[in-house]
Amino acid sequence: MAQHHLDPSGNDSNSGSKQSPWFTLTHASNAAEPGDTIVVGDGTYNYGDNRQDLVTDGTEGNRITVRAADGARPQLVWSGDNTGWRTPTNEGLYINSDYWIIDGLTFRNSDTWGLHIHRAEHITVRNCAAYDCAGPGMGMAHGGDYFRFENCTAHHTGVQGTQSEDDGDGFICNSSGRLLNEAVFDRCTAYANTDDGIDALDSRGATIRFCRAWDNGRSGSSTDGAGQGIKTGGGQNDSGNHLIHNCLAWNNESDGIADNLAHRGNRFYNCTAWNNGAVDFRFNDQNLRSGEQHVVRNCLIYEDDGGQAVVRTADDTSNSWNLGITDPQFRSTDEADKENFLHLSDGSPCIDAGTDVGLDYYGTAPDLGGIEFNPEKSEPSEPTGPVLWYHDGSGWQPIV
Repeated sequence: MAQHHLDPSGNDSNSGSKQSPWFTLTHASNAAEPGDTIVVGDGTYNYGDNRQDLVTDGTEGNRITVRAADGARPQLVWSGDNTGWRTPTNEGLYINSDYWIIDGLTFRNSDTWGLHIHRAEHITVRNCAAYDCAGPGMGMAHGGDYFRFENCTAHHTGVQGTQSEDDGDGFICNSSGRLLNEAVFDRCTAYANTDDGIDALDSRGATIRFCRAWDNGRSGSSTDGAGQGIKTGGGQNDSGNHLIHNCLAWNNESDGIADNLAHRGNRFYNCTAWNNGAVDFRFNDQNLRSGEQHVVRNCLIYEDDGGQAVVRTADDTSNSWNLGITDPQFRSTDEADKENFLHLSDGSPCIDAGTDVGLDYYGTAPDLGGIEFNPEKSEPSEPTGPVLWYHDGSGWQPIV
């Protein structure tokens, strides 16, 4: 199991050692074997119009890893002109092989996708960021099971006033209607994208958990993008069967969290939506197939501050609008106050007001909303699960 090295000053005619590094991921992928690691050194890799392809398969017991060097934050940059979607060859990183781990890279300025998983399986992408891409930041299209995005960020994707404006999603999950196995978006953040934050159009069976989506649709601007924070259905193919839990969506141009005319029922547990441009939660069930129904539990809006949930025939109980809680008593609705933003105050009527849906909680019952209040501490708890981070273009910032 070998280790290969890349550096912005490297050359693909080199040996690939730390002292004689390569330059392109494509070359490193062609040379890699199952179990190998490709270490990407710090700095900016200017790849022009050259898409980087991962084409060698790893194996179940020996994945191939691409990771940032210790302490490094390498940026892979293309020559996108920000005039809109061009051709698939102008993608950033293209993954069409199985059993890879991508860790700690940033993708910028591609003319379509920043990172595209295409008919590949067993892919883990963690601690990565994508921004200033004309198309989606990161995601999967046309099948591919067993993929995970962990602690990733996508922002400022799409180009206003062009075709790509409606393709500028932060994250995409598109299985062409097929039911997925172990497709997970975990602790991901999506903001200021021209279309949606997380778009699960034309897909089934994804889990979206501990994610944050805000300012999508470029709030306050003219856009043809949908501007939903988290979209969980719709399209020409079968869609739905998703699990969405412990997510927050705020200040999006359109809806915060929406089924988007899904064909099959989704489960929405312990989510908070606040101050979105249309409504905070939208469950339009006109497209649901016979016998299908959305299930909504422990979700939270701030009705006294204009919050709305559009619910038709969803199975919705133990949500703030069912319980008559119009003021959740947040500690703060100031985004700059990261330690308190959308956290419940001590004494909030949302504490222990929910019902058990199989997720971790403190107290005698789950709280409403995406962030549990820990009664054993004087301060609000972190979200149940690992600490959330997002990339603001200059560095990684915590979301608490």
